[in-house]
Amino acid sequence: MFVLFALIALLPSCTSLDSTGRIDSSDTAASADDTADDSDTMSADSGAQTPAWYTVGATASLSGGALTALTVNYTLLPETPSDGPICESLRAPISAIDVPSPDAAIYHWWLVELPQVDGACEGAEGLPTTLLLGLGALHPDIVAGLKDDADQAAAGSLYGAYIATDGVGEDGQAEAIYVYGYAGTAADLAGETIPVTAPPAPDGDYSLTPVYVLKLPGDGA
Repeated sequence: MFVLFALIALLPSCTSLDSTGRIDSSDTAASADDTADDSDTMSADSGAQTPAWYTVGATASLSGGALTALTVNYTLLPETPSDGPICESLRAPISAIDVPSPDAAIYHWWLVELPQVDGACEGAEGLPTTLLLGLGALHPDIVAGLKDDADQAAAGSLYGAYIATDGVGEDGQAEAIYVYGYAGTAADLAGETIPVTAPPAPDGDYSLTPVYVLKLPGDGA
């Protein structure tokens, strides 16, 4: 298994890293600002916008190299992501377990089962409830996608955020695995640390922050 970098920027381009390390074209996602909340909420100015994209944020706690706590935040976005968000949903997983990493670039890899939506987020029924999340090496194209000056300054301390939503297996394998954002503890985000280059990552609470958005399943675009 190899990791794809396949998420497009608001500039109409995108890249995919294949097993040879070549960068190829793709159209699976677009860049957008990160958003977060603590419940299912509709944006006050979302109007009748139709969801077309989504982001995945998360907070993961590590102790002794093992996952001890996880929350996942979905944000629905319209066809033009910068016009969003439409709705945000913070979910506590039904289960989240460590599974074998499919690639040396991924230091920690978790199989996550999320509850179905409760109806508060219109259009959220297409969001995946089974996914793989993880953190590992930071990809240089993620660094290039950082918009915030503080994030750019801290890039040397950050990790990469990884995700898979299609063909997810209990063995940690999937049809495609993407590096879609960055991750770090408060000290990492402040640029005060040097990241490890092999697992395990140091103990702490890690924020997984999307730089790129994913296409909403069934959107038809």
